[in-house]
Order: sequence, then structure tokens, then C-alpha cells
Amino acid sequence: MKKTKSCFFCGTSFHVFNSVILAKTKNLYADIYIDDVFGLAKTIAENLKVLGVFENVYLLDRKEHWKFPDNTFSQYLFALKGYWKFDKMIPKIIPNIEVYSDFYFANDPRTDVFGRFIRFYIVKNLINFKIHFFDDGLGSYDERMYEPTAVDVLARKFFLFNTNTSFDSDYFFHSPEYFHILNENSKMKVYPIGEINDEIKDLLKKVFYIEDIGLEIQSNIIFDTVRNEEFNTEGSKVFSTIIGDILHLGNFLVKSHPREKEKYGKEYSIEYGLPFELFCLYNDFSDKVFVTSLSSAVFTPKIIFNQEPKVIFLFEIMKKYSKLYDNMYKRYVKGLEKLYSNKNRVIVCDSIEDCMFYCKN
Repeated sequence: MKKTKSCFFCGTSFHVFNSVILAKTKNLYADIYIDDVFGLAKTIAENLKVLGVFENVYLLDRKEHWKFPDNTFSQYLFALKGYWKFDKMIPKIIPNIEVYSDFYFANDPRTDVFGRFIRFYIVKNLINFKIHFFDDGLGSYDERMYEPTAVDVLARKFFLFNTNTSFDSDYFFHSPEYFHILNENSKMKVYPIGEINDEIKDLLKKVFYIEDIGLEIQSNIIFDTVRNEEFNTEGSKVFSTIIGDILHLGNFLVKSHPREKEKYGKEYSIEYGLPFELFCLYNDFSDKVFVTSLSSAVFTPKIIFNQEPKVIFLFEIMKKYSKLYDNMYKRYVKGLEKLYSNKNRVIVCDSIEDCMFYCKN
């Protein structure tokens, strides 16, 4: 009997990270499509081709393949136009799409316009198929992220003749337990991605291999954010001051967000362009201290690797400066606390003084 073929669609290094784990733990015969929008895309694609994890590795360029415009207004027009052009668009980009029976997506279904058009094409034109979603970081553990937008609902009605609120999908997470903590009454079909054993660890190290990059970390870590996305101007200054005060304590480094322009020099910085999951492959952070407003990276050691660093959250201090503050912040942290065997290692600070105290102790 011929083995069915799967394919993965990835837009970040973390998507590739999870695709490799799923492909290996589920023993899938699969291809992978990597959207060339992140710094390591070409390197990772070349590594994957050599390692043979996937049958075929395709690197997609947004301008060359999707004809995606640079201008923000034109991007909105592209998204709207795509609803009635996806039938012609998708076969040009994925010419043999009918050979696949299982499709794996990671991007947020509400904002990933390319994945949305691919799914529309699949549902409209293919007969035997299954759509799967897999872990896309902290936001993907909120069930609301899978609810279609009003525009999406209308598009399904008029272009797919399908008024269902969601496609018939299942969902793969590193921690189904964490998902169910956050969504107690969920009816979603949720499964574990699979165990990262020593064999898969070694494979992932080869997939993400970059010459002359140090990955072992002996210090505690402050996780910066994208300032203009999360904070107003005053908030950015306040956060910089907090980071400076913590750095003066010693034994702390900053991991800047890849999209954040403000850096702290080699003396105080961790290589910022790499996914934090990669650092966790090389380090056990159980005895370390993490400080963050609410970076999803600080959840990674526990959710994926079952490590329990002390995590100090500053979102209550920063909420008056925040553009993004949401009640889900508290739910995410309470959920993490429930996962920890030692609840005292998950700390939410109400003042800068509290932050400094817990950083010292």
C-alpha cells in the first residue's frame, strides 16, 4: 500500500522546529514549504535538504511566488483580491498540491493570509484531505485564535459555499495539558506533537546549525520585546531603565527580540536572531532567572523541555504603558504556574522594587 504524503507550511524558524519533530515522531512521508521571511530561512532549507528529513524542501519568496506588494495599503488589497483569485494563485505556487493528503499549518489562522488561501483551495478543490494545525507559540494556546474573522466567514460562504465557523481540523501542541488549562471546555481535537528525545535533539541541532555561534548560556536572561508594538514611547524608556538596572546587578544578559532595533552590545547580549527553542536544546535553564514583560520564550523551557527556571513577569508594572495588555496575560501566567511543580518560581511583580528584589534573591 502506497504511503500517503503530507506537507508542512512554515513562516518562522519555530514552525520548522515543530515540523521536524512532527515529521519524525509521526514517521511522515512529507514535503516542507518555507516562507523566506525570516533570517535563517535559506540556511535552514539547505540544512534540511542535506539531512533528508523531508522528501522535498521548497523555499518560497513572497515577491517572486506570491507577488506580495511592499506597500501596506496594497497588501490589504492583495488580501482581499486573493479571496477570488486563490483558485488560480495556488496551483502556480504549489503545482502538485493534489498529491498531498495531509496539510500542516502553524501560522495564526486569522492573520496568515497565504495559509488561508491555501486552505481555501484545499477545501474547494480536493476530495480526500485532512487539515492539521500545530504549535505556533503562546498565542496558539488560546482557542479564540482559531475563530474566523467576519471577512473570513463571508469569504467561506461566497467562495466555498461553506458556512461552518471552522474547518474540520485537529491540533498538535507541545503541551496539550497547558491548552486544556487555558480552555477548560474546549471541543478541539488536541494531541501532543511528540517527545524530543536525544535522537531528535541531535537532529534539530543539525537543522539549525550555524557556524561559529555560541549557544551555551551561563547567565540569567532578560527578554526584551518589540518596543513600538508593545509600549508607548514613555513605556519604552521605562523598560530600558528597568533593563539597565537589572544589568547592573551582574550575571544577566539581554535577549533582544529579532524585530527590536534597540540592542545592548555584545557584552550584554545573547545572539538575538536565533529562536530561543534552539538555546534550550543546549542548556538546562532550571537554575536560571528570566525577566520579561510577557515574552512567549519564557514559557518554552517548561512547556517544551520540562525545565523550571524562575520567571519574573513585569506586565503589571508595564500595563499602563502597554498597547497590547489583555486579560489573557494573567491566564497565561496562571496556567504556567499550574504546570510548575514549584509554584513559587513563577512571579508577577507589581513594582520595580519587587522586580529588583526577586532578581537578587
